[in-house]
Amino acid sequence: MLLYIVDFIRLRYIFIFFVLAQTLWKQIKMMPIFVDLKDKKVVIFGGGELGSWKAKKFLEGGCEKILIVSKNFSEEIKSLRDNVEVIQRDLTKGFGDLLKGAFIVVPATNDEELNDAIREESVKRGILTNHRAGDLFLSSVVRDGNIEIAISTGGHSPAVSKYLKVKLEKFLGNKFDEMAELQEKIRKILMDEIENRDERKEILWEILNDDKIWESANLEEALKIARKHVRKRYGDRPFDTIT
Repeated sequence: MLLYIVDFIRLRYIFIFFVLAQTLWKQIKMMPIFVDLKDKKVVIFGGGELGSWKAKKFLEGGCEKILIVSKNFSEEIKSLRDNVEVIQRDLTKGFGDLLKGAFIVVPATNDEELNDAIREESVKRGILTNHRAGDLFLSSVVRDGNIEIAISTGGHSPAVSKYLKVKLEKFLGNKFDEMAELQEKIRKILMDEIENRDERKEILWEILNDDKIWESANLEEALKIARKHVRKRYGDRPFDTIT
């Protein structure tokens, strides 16, 4: 496990930009959530650069049912194969039938009037829409193993979102993912052995705040140190199953 060094200067700037993002977003109250898109259908209207970017974002998020509809398609969209279906159509002649079964609709054509019409029809049908006037925004995402952090300014400043993403990626490294893996292992055995939830939380926090664990060379060494926190409270109770 990498040496755990808290860079206070870096954290300070990250905090400042989170505050800035919150200020920019102050007029829009939305709940950041993680959604399982595996069996959900996403329909993207528009076969250009924006439609391609949106499709890739949903693919990265685990979506396996993406329909892209447009009169013309970019080469990049044509190269998308797995979990992506394309339908060629002049959308000015109708699109309502394409909304059937959609969980999320993305109006991404180069015709703003058409985009507005798609959004309005989707809203009438109770479908989430990713649109400048819609009810869903795609966030920048920092992924590090089991750690996922979503960043958004509500569409006000993509530059701030990108800046935060770069800073967080540099800050996280892989030490937090390793700690998350360790916490998962310890938590599972504690849930089987210790009924009191508060006691379990105390042990997990002790482990989280142990500098020796953060400084340990690997997960095996970290587990040995973590066991000591458990045995300090419960003696010889069978915690050797933590592996």
